[in-house]
Amino acid sequence: MSHIYKQYMSKIFNLELKRGRFNKTQVSILKTLHTEEEPLSMRALEEKLDKKRLTIFYNLKQLEKIGLVRQDRTGQIYTWVLKPLETESASANIPIERAYEVLARSPSQKLWGIQGGEAVRVLTEKISKGTTYKSIHHRQRLRRIIVDGIITTKGVELIKQVAKEELLSHLRRPTILHITADTPELDSLEIISDGKLLLIVDRIGGTAIMIRDSLAVSAYLALHETIKALSSKVRPQDVYGEGN
Repeated sequence: MSHIYKQYMSKIFNLELKRGRFNKTQVSILKTLHTEEEPLSMRALEEKLDKKRLTIFYNLKQLEKIGLVRQDRTGQIYTWVLKPLETESASANIPIERAYEVLARSPSQKLWGIQGGEAVRVLTEKISKGTTYKSIHHRQRLRRIIVDGIITTKGVELIKQVAKEELLSHLRRPTILHITADTPELDSLEIISDGKLLLIVDRIGGTAIMIRDSLAVSAYLALHETIKALSSKVRPQDVYGEGN
């Protein structure tokens, strides 16, 4: 598994745990599978977790329902694996502008996006300097169809400081907007999915990775919904302005 892909999925995994979505047994199971990075039998899980088999099995099935773990069978032995970390077969590092071009051509009418505070800071600095280049223009197209946008508190405050006419030229507002708390896992990232592929841009590192992997996309969309449920919904016009 590549370093960038593994680092991203680890961030998503750790953020999911922080959001309080799981009970203590489920957290222990996920952490164990994440640490081992290989399928574990029920006996191995019993030894590592020091819990009753029935309790472990019940919680594994709950995690399986939401797509975070998968059961396999090798001979007579059933094993469990953490799905979002099991593959990277369709991920690639690409230039940021190229990633936006791919998303801009997507036939999907809905995009799910998350922006961290530092990612927004880099973008707003480029806008304030009058920077206009291909990736920004593709962002303009993308912003017209993003339905679900999540931005951290720091990011929202930065956007509010940009002159509305500049926002109109560079950043189109999402249809639905939620504000979430600042967190180190998201700070430098801009993450967008059309439901088929996943684009992760590290604005501080200046890197982008595009993932065409249904497991990774599903993990992100589940995370997006979790964050939305714990965030504050606001009128996009209150952040971007009425005319944007």
